[in-house]
Amino acid sequence: MRSRVPFFVWLACWFLSVFTLMPPQIPENTLLVVAGAVIIITIGIVLRYVESHAKDNRYWVSLVAQDSKKLKFPLLFHFQILLVGLASLMVWLSTTHRTEKQELLVLHQLVNWSFAGFSMILPLFSATGLLSRLTSIFLGVAPPFLLLSIGYEAVFYGALSLALIAWILAENAYLHISKFRSSAPVKSMEDDNRCLELSDMRIPLTFMVFFNIAFFGTGNFASIASFEISSVYRFITIFSPFLMAALLIFKLLIPFILVM
Repeated sequence: MRSRVPFFVWLACWFLSVFTLMPPQIPENTLLVVAGAVIIITIGIVLRYVESHAKDNRYWVSLVAQDSKKLKFPLLFHFQILLVGLASLMVWLSTTHRTEKQELLVLHQLVNWSFAGFSMILPLFSATGLLSRLTSIFLGVAPPFLLLSIGYEAVFYGALSLALIAWILAENAYLHISKFRSSAPVKSMEDDNRCLELSDMRIPLTFMVFFNIAFFGTGNFASIASFEISSVYRFITIFSPFLMAALLIFKLLIPFILVM
C-alpha cells in the first residue's frame, strides 16, 4: 500500500490543479453538482474500505486506532452517505422548479434546512480513529455544501478532499519511514512523542498552500457580490440580504473546515 502513496499524491494534485483553469464566475450546471455528490460518496466508500482493511497493517495502524470504550454507531456512515445522496436529489428538484419558473415549496426549503443542519451534527457521534473522524467530517459538511453549490465547486470539494487525504497518507508514510531509518530501538518506534526537526517545516508550508486553495476555490472571496444568488435559492426564496450573505459566507468557510 505504501508504494501507491506517491502515485495517489500525484493523481490528487493533478485533479485539484484542473480547477485553476476554471472561470472565477461559476456557471450554473446541476449535472456537475450531482457528479460532485457521486465523487463524494465514492471517496467516502473508499475511505471506509481502506479503514476496514488497514487494521492489520502496522504502517497505517495510527490512522485507524480507536477508543474501544466509546459508544459506537455502526450505521452512522451509511446514514451520512444517504444524506449526501438525498442532498444531491434535492439540488436537482430545486433547480428543476426554478428552471420551470415554479416557486420552491416551503416543504422543500424545510427539507434542505433539515439535511444541512442534521448532517453537521452527525460527526460528533463518529468513532475516535483519525480516519473515521475525518471521513465523518468530510461527509458531514458535504450536504450543506452541495445544497449551496451551483456548478463545478461541488466537484472541487471532492478534489480538495482527495488532496488532503493524499497529504495525510504521505505524512503518515514519511513518519514510519523516518522511524524505520533512524538508529532508535524498535521499542521507541511505538512512541508518538518526538522532537521537532527542520524537515517538519513542510507541514505548516503545506497547510498554507491548502489554506490558500480553500480561500479561492469556490469563487472570488474578495467580493460577495460576485456570487450567483441562486446559490441560496434552495434555502430561501424571499430576498433577505443578511441571511443570504450569511449562507454565502458559510459556503466559503466549508473548505476551511476540511483544511483545519
